[in-house]
Amino acid sequence: MCIRDRLTSIRMFAEMLEQGLADGDPGRAGRYHNVIVRESQRLGLLIGNLLDYAQVERGTRRYQPERAALGELVNAAVETFRSLDAEGGGAAVTVEFDAGAAEAEIEVDRDVLVSALLNLLGNAGKYGGGQPIVVRAGAGADQVALAVIDRGPGIAPSEHVRIFREFYRSPAAYRSGAPGTGLGLALVKRHVEALGGAIAVSSQVGAGATFTITLPRARPRGPTAPVDPAPASEAA
Repeated sequence: MCIRDRLTSIRMFAEMLEQGLADGDPGRAGRYHNVIVRESQRLGLLIGNLLDYAQVERGTRRYQPERAALGELVNAAVETFRSLDAEGGGAAVTVEFDAGAAEAEIEVDRDVLVSALLNLLGNAGKYGGGQPIVVRAGAGADQVALAVIDRGPGIAPSEHVRIFREFYRSPAAYRSGAPGTGLGLALVKRHVEALGGAIAVSSQVGAGATFTITLPRARPRGPTAPVDPAPASEAA
């Protein structure tokens, strides 16, 4: 769905509330309100992608890395996706952490990584036909890996490089009728690489797709310097 379509949806449901079409039914009014909130959030993400792309192209995008636990960031992205997909008949999302992965720390721009995961989850939901999605997180000594796995129609190997190009959509994506700008994966790639990581896709036609982000693991925190005891003369 494009910006115009989302604005139309927001305006339509707002006008329905204004005109009293909920007919005093709190449940119906609540559904209209939820649609407005949900579409506003989705519109915000879409506009955010476009603004990010403009900044990346101009070379003015600035990143603000901070140390965070992998599990915290993954859960934030999944919960946001679930809230956007609420009542929309969307796919169920399962999160799996390998041993120690949830506590593994990375140094990234929090908003950028959450946005990247939302883009991948959005694609998995859009092209996966409502099939369950799995988010799997693992951590090694030097890096962490985040995989978003869907059971959709899959992607032909010849398209694996092209789908990360700006504004490119595969023929299968067009045939699916699913809306899209062809910008999400390109932005994910640009952002992840700017954070020192990489993204890869593994897929075959008819066998779903797995998009995997790898990022450097944060260096271990140094030991806290011992406090020198006060001299006897000061302690007196």
